Order: sequence, then C-alpha cells, then structure tokens
Amino acid sequence: MSAAEEPSVPPLRWSMVLPPGWQPLPLDATAPRAVAALVRRQLRRHLPRDAAAASRLRAPLTAALSRSVADARAAGALGLYLHLPADEVPVAAALCVVPLPGTPTDAGLLAGAVALPGGGTLRERRVAVAPGAPEAAVLEVLLPVDAGPVRLLGLTLSTPLVELAPAYARLLRAVAATVRVLPPAAGAASPGGRARPAGPLPAAARRPRPPASGRTPTPAPRAAG
Repeated sequence: MSAAEEPSVPPLRWSMVLPPGWQPLPLDATAPRAVAALVRRQLRRHLPRDAAAASRLRAPLTAALSRSVADARAAGALGLYLHLPADEVPVAAALCVVPLPGTPTDAGLLAGAVALPGGGTLRERRVAVAPGAPEAAVLEVLLPVDAGPVRLLGLTLSTPLVELAPAYARLLRAVAATVRVLPPAAGAASPGGRARPAGPLPAAARRPRPPASGRTPTPAPRAAG
C-alpha cells in the first residue's frame, strides 16, 4: 500500500479541565482576528484611562501572541490557552498542549524532572523568549497516554511572572490530572479535544494571582521535549 493509500489516523479526542480565567486561542485561519480582538479587549480592561500606555503595549502584545500561535502550529499543538486574570496584567501565562512521539517510558527522560503521582513528569526551567528579554518560567509536563500512534502528551506552560512559577506548577499538576484521552468516535472523524473552563480542581490549584507590578507578560509557549 502506498503512502497515499494508507488510512488516515483519526484525530485525537481528549479533554482537560482548566480553572476560571483561562481562554482558548484558535490556531486556524481565524487566529489573527482572535488575537487582535483579545488584545483590544484586554487593554481596554486593564488600561481604560491610559490610552498612551495601551498604544505602546498593543504592538508587542500582539506580536507575542502571534508568535505563540505560530509556535503552537509548528509544534502540531492540540490547543493553546491563555490565562487572562481579572486584574493587574492583560495576559499572565500561556498553556500549549502537544502530542509527542515516543513511548510512555519517555516521560521520564526530561532532565531534572520530578514524577507526578498519577503518572508523567514535570520540570521547570528558565528561558529567554527573545535576545535581551527577561527570562520566563517554563513548566513542562509529559503525560503517557494510550491513543494509538500518540503515546505522549506535552503540556507546556510559560509565564514571565517567574515569582509565580510555584503556584503555576501546582496548577499544572492539577490540570494534568484531569487530562483524558477519549475513545475514537465511530464513523466519521470528529474534532480533537477541548478544555472545559471550570471543574473540580483542588484548592491547591487555585489560579495564581499576578502581583501588582504593572508588567505586561509576553507568553511564548514551546513544545515540551
């Protein structure tokens, strides 16, 4: 059988629970419009009386989110989600979910990672999202899954609010425990997965509260691996 004749792999069906304050960002052709609308809404919410500051932040925030979308697309992401707190900062963190090659045992291959109680591993590192830019905290989870050709899921959360990394690590642990891979849909291929906006997350996973620092994060999710 030639490559053209090989049966297509059904899309991965999955679900994940996120706490309030997180919003999905589309990765299809509607992404530019969604980014522009989100930036406009968040700047109005956080800087309603400072048009000059909003104007200065519009371009870098739009560029950062557009880069996040491009990175997620390049990694073959299943979803990209933004933490949009009600106060202090327009965008506090980004979470990218990516199917990864390998086997379930590869979840232990992240250098410096710690094992998660329900399976998988978590590690934290610091990266500079751009030359000369402040470092961001990047939290990576590798989860073993049983989904045919997909045997690992990577959950990567990035935030420039490095002082909140421990709180985001607790949140990511709780979110990772809610990830479920669903059986393939019978018949025609179905959409992939979704992250529900609320769910029974433990108290330890309450959404981190950004400090009153006046900073504007520029999230740049990267695929774990």
